[in-house]
Amino acid sequence: MKRLILTVCIMLCVVLILAGCSRRTWQSAYGNLLRSYEQNERINFSFILHDIDNDGVPDLIIVDNGWRPTPMIYTIYTFRNGRVVELSYEPCGLPGIVAFTMPKDNRQGVIVTRYNRGFESYILYVIDGDMFIAEISATIAQRSDVDYTGWYDFDAFWEYITVYLINDEEVSREEFDRIFDEIFAHTRARNFQWLSPYAITEDNIHNIISGW
Repeated sequence: MKRLILTVCIMLCVVLILAGCSRRTWQSAYGNLLRSYEQNERINFSFILHDIDNDGVPDLIIVDNGWRPTPMIYTIYTFRNGRVVELSYEPCGLPGIVAFTMPKDNRQGVIVTRYNRGFESYILYVIDGDMFIAEISATIAQRSDVDYTGWYDFDAFWEYITVYLINDEEVSREEFDRIFDEIFAHTRARNFQWLSPYAITEDNIHNIISGW
């Protein structure tokens, strides 16, 4: 019995040590990676740690706060099989105020929201293999049907119509509301969770390595 108890204790210790090594591995890997961005004085980078694919290990989003008035996603990394993997993605070129939020109901992904005069855009990004892709987008935009090639009708010039787009395809208001309510509606509530970028500083890097 004593031998059995000793064997179980040793196995538990090994499991805990391996778990601790795994945790420290992604932390030290991300910490070292962030130091390379910290040394770049030309661009003002920040970062977000968020488990996009719900695999138990956070993914690393690098945010570019450079000359633009609002931040943009610069690149995304994930941690697999003991190494950091840079994900390929198609950047969203829309201007405007940007916000990063978590999907509801523990859904995979990260929501990037942009606001500007004349439109609201909500995009759910997910990890698919080595790609960071837009799974679905919902956009509310204002459009003018004025013929700019002819004489202006100044009364019509100020008349805009609202269009509703899912994945850049115009849909009915009813179809838009159905999809928006299912995936994005919580981003308009008061209790949704922001994903705030952190500055890339030695203190924050140390916090990651030592146990974020």
